[in-house]
Amino acid sequence: MTEKEDFSRLYNEYFSPIYRYIYFRVGSKMDAEDIVQEVFLKAFSSAERYNDFARMPVSFFYIIARNAVIDHFRRKKIIVNDEEVLLSVPDKGSSPEENAATAEEVLKLRQKISELPEMEKEAVILKFMNGMETKEICLILGKSEEAVRQLQSRGLKTLRKLFNEHE
Repeated sequence: MTEKEDFSRLYNEYFSPIYRYIYFRVGSKMDAEDIVQEVFLKAFSSAERYNDFARMPVSFFYIIARNAVIDHFRRKKIIVNDEEVLLSVPDKGSSPEENAATAEEVLKLRQKISELPEMEKEAVILKFMNGMETKEICLILGKSEEAVRQLQSRGLKTLRKLFNEHE
């Protein structure tokens, strides 16, 4: 298998989780699409310099994605378009009412997550939105397992509190 075929397989395998991570961070479908393409271009051009790429490509992609999101926020002032978030929830054969309810829930969750401190936000999104293992999150965030667990725990407590205040 050639290097391009290998990378194509990785692209197909990791595109959706990386896109979901980026979308949840930036809230714009168009920006998320642009950033995810940037992530894979950077990954392809620098894979040979990353020692553990063959062994742990997922952490490599998430590290690049995390840095790309940070760069994105630095480059421009972000205004979250709530309508875009509502319209981006996929239709799974549900009724319009069900889709609207799901879209509202996604919007509320995204708004509450955006209120978390940065590292808690990262830990919660990676664990609960992307289903990553704690060890992978440690590599991405550069934290110990205990620190990541604490970030996740604090993030969930804060989210619970924010949702209870809202009701």
